[in-house]
Amino acid sequence: MRACVSLLLACVACVPVATSPPRPTFELSAPTLAASPTVRILTSEELYSEDNTQGQNSPTAAALPSGGGLPPLSFGERTPLGVSAPVQIVLDDGVLVEGELYSSGQERLAGVLLLARQRDVWGELPRQLFNNGYTVAVMTLRPSVPRVNDLSTMLLAVSELGTVDPARMAVIGLEEGADLTLLGCAVDALCDGAVLIRPTLRDALLDALSRYGMRPLLLVATPDDPLADELHAVAANAQLRTYDAPTLTALTQNASLWLELFAWLNGLW
Repeated sequence: MRACVSLLLACVACVPVATSPPRPTFELSAPTLAASPTVRILTSEELYSEDNTQGQNSPTAAALPSGGGLPPLSFGERTPLGVSAPVQIVLDDGVLVEGELYSSGQERLAGVLLLARQRDVWGELPRQLFNNGYTVAVMTLRPSVPRVNDLSTMLLAVSELGTVDPARMAVIGLEEGADLTLLGCAVDALCDGAVLIRPTLRDALLDALSRYGMRPLLLVATPDDPLADELHAVAANAQLRTYDAPTLTALTQNASLWLELFAWLNGLW
């Protein structure tokens, strides 16, 4: 009898007892984690192909001192004759200005920077300057009102070119470019001389002449341009040339002006 009771108790112990599921001690309130990103495994060809330049150093930039200026960046094909190439310069606030560089060989030549709202207004003048032994950079102005330090950034960039002698640099500006030329040259020693073609800002330019000092200045005007006469009367070392031209293009393409420019530039250094 005792054996039967033991067997009955053992059987009862094996019967599962129904219990309620456990309740969580807290509820999940945070968002679920995003899936891990898929890692792309690149082949050696993809990593080191000549077509892939992302993340690679520019040898030109790497060779420059820390904090130095970067030369103009070429971004297109040279002209069919290989004389000029489109370039860009990054201003100190990140704005890109475009231009054209006339340069060849490895000899360091005197550099001439041309500034105007539009590059095509210069016509054949940049090529003629290049043919007369200068490295020429033709740059546009920033789309908004130019800043004085824009000129310093451009001069520093051009001075880093291997075909420019930084000890011999001049700037030629037209209208707004002429204003920036004098205002910028007044505070930048890289500018050895300036040519102002029909400047427009009276008070600011008259004030800048004292800081420009004794450096040579060439003023180019038309008969109906009284500002050039005022600047000429105040400047310490200036020459004034007046030409009867109905348009800016006619003025910049005047053969007599070219001869005056070449003679004046030759006398700078």
